[in-house]
Amino acid sequence: MNESSITVTLTYITYKEMGSAKNVFFIIVFTIYIASIIASVAIMLLIYLDKALHKPMYIFLFSLIVNGVIGSSAVWPKVMNILITDDNTGSYAGCLMQGFITSVYGGCNYTMLTVMAYDRFVFIFKPLQYYAIMTPHMVMKLVLIGNLIPVIAGVAQMYLTLRLSLCSIFGVCATFCLGILPVFLIILSYLKIISIILTMSAEARRKTFATCSPHLIIFIIQ
Repeated sequence: MNESSITVTLTYITYKEMGSAKNVFFIIVFTIYIASIIASVAIMLLIYLDKALHKPMYIFLFSLIVNGVIGSSAVWPKVMNILITDDNTGSYAGCLMQGFITSVYGGCNYTMLTVMAYDRFVFIFKPLQYYAIMTPHMVMKLVLIGNLIPVIAGVAQMYLTLRLSLCSIFGVCATFCLGILPVFLIILSYLKIISIILTMSAEARRKTFATCSPHLIIFIIQ
């Protein structure tokens, strides 16, 4: 029996049509990418080396930054390679892997932001029990769960993309569970936090807002 294999090659038409603007776009992408990597590594080193920052919120932030580095590295180096080499093609397997990593990146962003919202929720509503609840073991468990769920979902989606016609249905479910639901939980957490803040004194309100503002800024940026 004769066996034959089919090699699928993808062409990125968008970059092919850019013409001479490729060089300018390459410089912009390269500068932003390198600056973001340097800034991310600097923040991670600061959190790692400064024992005063070995707290739940900063550990969650560390995980979020690592995820951001992985996500951006899955996309921008390929874009820069296309821009500088004029090679507008890519393998199907490479496209699937890139899709997998970006899918996990997006999922991890929202799950870790939800974990950070839970951390602030506990800090505001149970301040005396905060460190009894957010133990190092609990923090590591939350980091593991927050990163493992999107990875499992990404593997399942890639498998279904290769094997079944139900990948679109799964994609809708994954989008809801890893995108819409986390955003809803984050908003719900902050609505409850705001309801408590409104009953506080001006000084307590200021301190409480200061503890929540870093997470809010990250959530808005993401």
